[in-house]
Amino acid sequence: MKAWYLQHGTHIFIPEGYKGYAQGLSYPDGQGDHPRVFVAEDKHASYPQLSLCNGGGYFGTDTCEHSNRAERVVVSTAYNIGSRAAPFLDCVSSRDPSYEFFGAGRTECFWTSKPFRGWVPDSIGGGDATGYSAILQERGF
Repeated sequence: MKAWYLQHGTHIFIPEGYKGYAQGLSYPDGQGDHPRVFVAEDKHASYPQLSLCNGGGYFGTDTCEHSNRAERVVVSTAYNIGSRAAPFLDCVSSRDPSYEFFGAGRTECFWTSKPFRGWVPDSIGGGDATGYSAILQERGF
């Protein structure tokens, strides 16, 4: 199993010999089940451990100190983005009606090189994040 975390300064956790489960991850319901992910407050970075999140990121600004929500991510083959050679999904809209830009045409793209502002309100500040296309290509997708 490989585990990719989208923290600032991406880390890949790969078990030795590509067998077994990646070390350094937390499996709350036991190995073989889902790994735990800590998401930085007001950011788009994710971390495998609370200690890596707190003080992580550029200039040590990431924190998960107030993260108190646990949720299972819905996974479906319908959400498979495919690969560069066979892209299944490219630009997607939010599926969560609680987001300000739900249904407003804001999209996040995987294969098309397009900057993404995020799903947060413009009033929060910050700018566009780097598009995914170059990052996916760099990682062999």
